[in-house]
Amino acid sequence: MKSFKYALILLFFVIISCVPQDKSDFNEASLKQAVYDKEMNASTVGDVLEAHKGEKVMIVVWASWCIDCIKSLPNVAQFQKDYPEVNFVFLSVDEEEEKWQMGLEKYMNKFKIEGEQYYFDTGWSKNVDNDFVDYIGLDWIPRYMLLDEKGKIAVYYAKKINANSIKKQLEN
Repeated sequence: MKSFKYALILLFFVIISCVPQDKSDFNEASLKQAVYDKEMNASTVGDVLEAHKGEKVMIVVWASWCIDCIKSLPNVAQFQKDYPEVNFVFLSVDEEEEKWQMGLEKYMNKFKIEGEQYYFDTGWSKNVDNDFVDYIGLDWIPRYMLLDEKGKIAVYYAKKINANSIKKQLEN
């Protein structure tokens, strides 16, 4: 019986350790991660976010090959209509810049998605370092993160744009 209780306790801690832990800030390395705009001008995640200080920002991590990302775009478009005060920053983990550019043309234009578009030239590979992807523990896309006006992470982990955690933060 004692063995069973210890096994349950161990299982509980294993499950808890697998749940993404919320963070309220980005670390220095994640902010220094390089990103590229549509013209392939280099910047950093930190520079992009700094340009939005004082604004609510929705970070969307996505890829043009991701079926769930594409299926979510009508909801993103509706969300943008419902919450026009939220600025969008899209961070692509596409493996190739050309495919990302084609995805922008094909999907973002089709659904009339607004926002700044950036590309990680590292993709989402486990074999290549991407300090931003590593810091947020990216395990699924699309991934939504809401930042408040102070640049703090208000919603750290959401798989859907219309998640209750996001709506709750915006309606307070």
